[in-house]
Amino acid sequence: MGFSYQLQTNASADAIWGVWMDVANWKDWDLGLKDARSEPLALGIQGTVVPRSGPESKFKVTEFNEPTYTYAFENNLPGGKLTVRRTIVSTSPTIIEHRVTLSGLTGWLFGQLMGGGFKLALPPTMHKLAEIAESG
Repeated sequence: MGFSYQLQTNASADAIWGVWMDVANWKDWDLGLKDARSEPLALGIQGTVVPRSGPESKFKVTEFNEPTYTYAFENNLPGGKLTVRRTIVSTSPTIIEHRVTLSGLTGWLFGQLMGGGFKLALPPTMHKLAEIAESG
């Protein structure tokens, strides 16, 4: 089960990438987060996210490709996992995508429990991200 949102922005791909790489400030644009912490993002790096509702959880970067402006990280869920994948789909114009996938034996259950929240949160979250990147 998955949810995604794409947005065209006036920000450059490098500006979006810079905001995405600044984990300590994810909370400034990701409306579902109170806090996030990690070393600089790279393949295999682990970090922590603190959602506005729910327990703190660990994540691990499972995909990282700076030349193509793509990365993904996973959070373990009981019997499943939540994967967040952020991609710059196009650099001219700049089009960004945020995709959330719930998988595993309980992916469908977590999709039912959390899916509505993701569908509501993704558009304003992406607009806030673009606003920050556009303002420099």
